[in-house]
Amino acid sequence: MEAVQVNSGGCNFDAQTHEYSISDKKYTSATQKIKAFVPEFKAQEVAAIIARLKKIPITTLLKTWKLKGEMAIGFGNFSHATAHMYHVNKSELEAAISEGTSPHVAIIYNMLEKLTKKFRIVEMETARVSLKFEMGYTPDLILESIETEEEPIPYYVMADFKTTKYATADDYKADKGKMPNLLAAPFKNLNLRDVPLDKAAIQLSLYALALAHEETFTYWDAYDLPNVKRWVMHIPMNMNKYTNGYKIFEVPNVDALVLSALAT
Repeated sequence: MEAVQVNSGGCNFDAQTHEYSISDKKYTSATQKIKAFVPEFKAQEVAAIIARLKKIPITTLLKTWKLKGEMAIGFGNFSHATAHMYHVNKSELEAAISEGTSPHVAIIYNMLEKLTKKFRIVEMETARVSLKFEMGYTPDLILESIETEEEPIPYYVMADFKTTKYATADDYKADKGKMPNLLAAPFKNLNLRDVPLDKAAIQLSLYALALAHEETFTYWDAYDLPNVKRWVMHIPMNMNKYTNGYKIFEVPNVDALVLSALAT
């Protein structure tokens, strides 16, 4: 990936610094805006407690966390790149699979093959800047349903790839016990499903709202937002977690809460 990409979304995106800009003006990323709703993880304080309980040096624990974090980021980037290749150069991806490559490539390929039997890919990984919300953002995947006799009216889906270990609070609970509520007001008591999926719902609502106010995006406007579906496509590093290696979760529309939060 080049250090700077110029996308159809009309902005410059620096993939190394994760900065968005138009001309010389830089914009904060949607990720940074969302962090305002998620209290900072106090790594040193938590590590001190865990290290004391496990009777290991805190430096060892912090190094382990750093390595796991770097591995997670690497796997996430790999998964996004694989999906993007499917969209822009499917034949090359098929060649890589036939020659033998990571099993995760085949998982992502099969997932998108199944989806594109029912949906058309509108956009994938297009970096954009919202002037209304003054932020840069990159929706992972936007889909439009293919018309059928059963569903003659097309609808849209905003999907986000997640490669985290835990997709839901139940996942976390089964491994580590009850997950604390890590959301700040006005989302603190959201609990529409659970914290990880609620966080994804906030992210997808922010993207959907931004797109609804962009002149260059013509697939939906603010009036259509209630009908835009929002999905989390969970592709964990552990390929045996799900039968097909992935699972799709539909998350709720929290547009009103996001607008309320942005107004404060």
